[in-house]
Amino acid sequence: MNARRFLRPGLLALSCGPIAWDRKVRGPALCETKLSGKFVALNRHETDSVQLPPPATVTLYKGPCPSAWLHARVAEITAANPWLGGRLRTDPQSGKLAAWVPDEPQAEGVEDLFEVITLANEAAIMECESAQFIVKAGTDQTATDGTSICRIAVVTEPTQHLWKLHVSLSHAVADAQTLYMVYGMLDERAEVRPLEVERVSFNPATCLGQVPFHGKWLFFVVRRFCFFLTGLFKDTRQARPVIRVRYVREEWLRDQKSKHIAEVDAMYVSSSDLLTSWFLSVTQPACGVMAMDMRDRMPGLGKAHAGVYTTLLMFYPEEYKSAANIRRALTRQSPACMPDGSCQAPGSSSRFAFVTAWHSNYCEVAFNGCTQLSHCPVTSVWKDYDAAQFPCAVIFRPSAGTLAMCTVSGEELPPGPLGEAVPGTETAS
Repeated sequence: MNARRFLRPGLLALSCGPIAWDRKVRGPALCETKLSGKFVALNRHETDSVQLPPPATVTLYKGPCPSAWLHARVAEITAANPWLGGRLRTDPQSGKLAAWVPDEPQAEGVEDLFEVITLANEAAIMECESAQFIVKAGTDQTATDGTSICRIAVVTEPTQHLWKLHVSLSHAVADAQTLYMVYGMLDERAEVRPLEVERVSFNPATCLGQVPFHGKWLFFVVRRFCFFLTGLFKDTRQARPVIRVRYVREEWLRDQKSKHIAEVDAMYVSSSDLLTSWFLSVTQPACGVMAMDMRDRMPGLGKAHAGVYTTLLMFYPEEYKSAANIRRALTRQSPACMPDGSCQAPGSSSRFAFVTAWHSNYCEVAFNGCTQLSHCPVTSVWKDYDAAQFPCAVIFRPSAGTLAMCTVSGEELPPGPLGEAVPGTETAS
């Protein structure tokens, strides 16, 4: 395969901080706009993250669509958070990609980030591909001055009694925590509040103080680079990924938790620990990677900080086969996850796998007279993803009290903890 294909956004899902090899993405200069504003400097790993598929959710509702009310609420949210109406542009002083925030967000119009699209009928709503209603990634996001870093799109039909709500932000300015903070403000009962947009200095490779640069990071970089070099001479054709969005079976979780014996730094195992261990075990990567939100784990960094503040915990095969090791890594905030802290060896596979958990961020967004039918990540962003080499999974809540998992893999996975498909979700194979 060629370098351009390797560097497409999908394959950068495991990139973090200085590990992205993509070309520098530059945005429009300030002189291209007549509006006044300011630049907010981004952390290095955030400018690399612009190439990643944006964090995005789609929620299906039955009931009268409150499009006028949503328009007013988006205006209120943007007034409190002008950066949502901003753009990714090159700061002329630093020469680096930054978030340009207008002084008067209303001047750009709520229509820049909120829209209502009416399709022919209910069938069209259920069949439409959600990726067309979210923000773009990479140069598609930065090359056009009129593309905002946030997009909220309602897709409905003529009677407006079945509709989807899409919420997305550029990965350069938001991770899942930031996405759900904005999403939650759309609820009729929620308080609209400003988020902190000025960045806290953050480097995902060094934020774990006791292990400033663990050997796993070095393995991660070298292996990715070797894959890139050997891939230059391979056929670029690949099978479409197998995308499945399924509920997690509660009985499986109860059974697995009942079998756990308390260990040092792993007195219990959570649902996400068990699901992460299961997914990595069935995909068998040389190294499994899990995202960890560092908010409230670092001084001066809290839940109200908008941005990308996640690091990566990495697990070798001997480590990820046990959910207790996943829990221990989170407890210790360290890649040294074995009970005795010993180092293990990476697997022989060329494959990496990635797991991220969104379920702890979930909040219900309710509207008068409407029933939420489903809620999930936008999965169609992965339709061209090289899932054979980089399988990935998202743990999320379709509704309060339920748990589901979106898996993107090169082949059909055994059912294991996963049960019925979440209704109204996009799948591919």
